[in-house]
Amino acid sequence: MQLNYNEIICNSVGKDTPEGHLVEKLVQPVAAEYLMWKMVLQSVLPAFLSLFLGAWTDSNGRKPVIVCPLIGK
Repeated sequence: MQLNYNEIICNSVGKDTPEGHLVEKLVQPVAAEYLMWKMVLQSVLPAFLSLFLGAWTDSNGRKPVIVCPLIGK
C-alpha cells in the first residue's frame, strides 16, 4: 500500500514539524499492521514445525535437523 506522499513530506517523518506528526499518524497504523503480520508468520511456522519435527527426528535422526540451520548461513 502506498500513501502517495512526495519525497519532501516523507523526509519530514521523524522530525518535530507539523507535517512530520501528521504523516506519522497516517503511517503508524500501516506499519503496525505489517509488523503484526510479520510476527505472526515468524512465530506460527516454528510452532507448527515443532509439533511434527520431534516425531520425525525420532525415526530419522537428529543430525539433519541440526545441520539444516547451518546451510542457511
